[in-house]
Amino acid sequence: MRKRELGFVCVLGIMAIINAIPSSVSAEDQKVTMGIVPQQSATRLAMNWVPFMTEVGIRSGIKINFATAKDIPTFEECLATGAYDMAYMNPYHYTEFSIDPGYVAFSHQRGKRLKGILVTKKDSLVTELSDLEARDIAFPSPAAFGASVLPRAEIRRLGISFQPHYVKSHDSV
Repeated sequence: MRKRELGFVCVLGIMAIINAIPSSVSAEDQKVTMGIVPQQSATRLAMNWVPFMTEVGIRSGIKINFATAKDIPTFEECLATGAYDMAYMNPYHYTEFSIDPGYVAFSHQRGKRLKGILVTKKDSLVTELSDLEARDIAFPSPAAFGASVLPRAEIRRLGISFQPHYVKSHDSV
């Protein structure tokens, strides 16, 4: 699905959620909170998401409030309590929070497999996964799917021992 098509699908999904708001709620009181997984700093996330939320709000007449958390574990706590009306989350989070509190997917990327990525400094001696043997590795959080769950699983599958360290976000890594 192309980026433009995905955006259209997201707008349709958000509009469907917004249309579910009772008509007894006045237009100025109609608002929803959209939680965004804190993969980057809150400032960076806001720069990327607020224009989209503003445009959807203009088209729908519903104010969409941007929300995130200081780190992924705090975001997970918010998801667990249903703090967000809508949320952009990773596949792991969806499996955890679709039943309770009951988040329902209305859009996802089709036809692409999610891949994890590990990075190192350009001049590092680490050039292959086997070079990670007995090393310390930073990850954003235990449940960050593409940035933590998938890479850890592959490293373990290869029988490589390592020490994970969890930091605040993808950018913090």
